[in-house]
Amino acid sequence: MEREERFYFDIWIALLSLLAGMVNVISLLLFFIPATHFTGNITQFVLAFNEGDWATMVELLGLILCFLGGGILSGMLFSKKKFEPTKRYGLLLILFGSMMLLLFIFGLRDEKWLYFFSFVVGTQNGMFIFYHGIIVRTSHFTGYLTDIGVVLGRLIRGQIKDRWKVLFYFTSMVCFGIGGTISFLLYEKFGAATIIAVGIGYIIVGSYYFSFRKAFYVK
Repeated sequence: MEREERFYFDIWIALLSLLAGMVNVISLLLFFIPATHFTGNITQFVLAFNEGDWATMVELLGLILCFLGGGILSGMLFSKKKFEPTKRYGLLLILFGSMMLLLFIFGLRDEKWLYFFSFVVGTQNGMFIFYHGIIVRTSHFTGYLTDIGVVLGRLIRGQIKDRWKVLFYFTSMVCFGIGGTISFLLYEKFGAATIIAVGIGYIIVGSYYFSFRKAFYVK
């Protein structure tokens, strides 16, 4: 990628991280369960299993399977382990955003949102895997923290080639936090209707991708 092209691509990644932050915080505020962090959800599933809490087990298993289903969909649509500008990632994001708006308008208000959010984020997370030699994830950051530590360790040893990765990882995490903050502030004022903002956000980010794609790839 050229420098300008890469800049606009990085903005898109940042916006996806922001959306994931919005989704995770609104799911926590509404239902007290994260829709994007499955290490914790699987841990809760194990605890529920050992405590014989079958209702919680079924709920968490449903979330896990929905997230997995999103990854399967991405694997079917985006079969290569790299970003492919010819793929219509934006169309999928616009579809998800539109579905959020329609589901809210037609009265979906209960925990079924958790399953939908998990599926959306699972799909989003699998849309592309490798970019400039790094694994791109926009919804969870345990791996990013490890990667930042590894790169910093290499920098201490004088290996400066990958120093740009620290900024990339850190920016993604900050954007996730910003998205979560936006959801929190909107929830304080509008409650569950914050889901409308999340849906509009997905439509905007999907449209941004098409603009980015047209500018650099469609001749």
